[in-house]
Amino acid sequence: PDSEALTLTSYIGCGISMVCLLATIIFFLSFRKQLLEKSCINFVHLNLAIALFLAFLVFVAGVENAKHNEIACKFTAALLQYFSLSAFCWMMCEGVMLYLMLVVVFSSLKKKWWFFFLLGWLTPLLFVFIGLAVRSDYYVVRSKDDNNTISNCWISTEKGTIWVFVVPIMIIMLINIIFLIMVLVVICRKHRINQTHPKNFKDNVTTVMSFLKSTILLLPLLGGTWIFGLLSINQYTLVFTWLFTILN
Repeated sequence: PDSEALTLTSYIGCGISMVCLLATIIFFLSFRKQLLEKSCINFVHLNLAIALFLAFLVFVAGVENAKHNEIACKFTAALLQYFSLSAFCWMMCEGVMLYLMLVVVFSSLKKKWWFFFLLGWLTPLLFVFIGLAVRSDYYVVRSKDDNNTISNCWISTEKGTIWVFVVPIMIIMLINIIFLIMVLVVICRKHRINQTHPKNFKDNVTTVMSFLKSTILLLPLLGGTWIFGLLSINQYTLVFTWLFTILN
């Protein structure tokens, strides 16, 4: 029952997310002439939305439907890994852009779209190629009762294969946490400068609240909610699986 409810919630969540992402993509494409003006921030937003949309599309259309053919199932798992990692790489680009805009301020890098394009779309290929080259047989999840039956088109936890997906995510999350801390420090400093009496208790409370609001807003953008995804790597952490599904 828990598994069925979780699956249903996942598909409903994916459907809602895909509609919202498609609207976001159309919105940015309608202003495509402004995508590369001044900085690449809108270009990064657009590509993040595209990567997430394609990841959801592969998940909805292929994870269950492709499991009747092993080659198609492995291809689906590799595609899902690629687009998921690409989404994370674009989240890292978001972190880089936030750092450049709020901490460095004057940087020519934020105008170089090709740098972000390579980082967002080509970097994930490296990890997909490594996974397929080393553990291609484990790009399917087989049934515990019958080893010849495929239960899911995803990377197996056997032989540690799943780490080819988890490790890059952990690295990107660590990088984004560093960027987040630096950005929040700058926000906090600017807020304090704007305060007339920084030692006043009310002003300190306002500063803390502003700090917390900034953190809450930036965490999903930088992949913070995937902490629950990493904690739900096995069957004994169902509560984290539910939290991850709902938040994402």
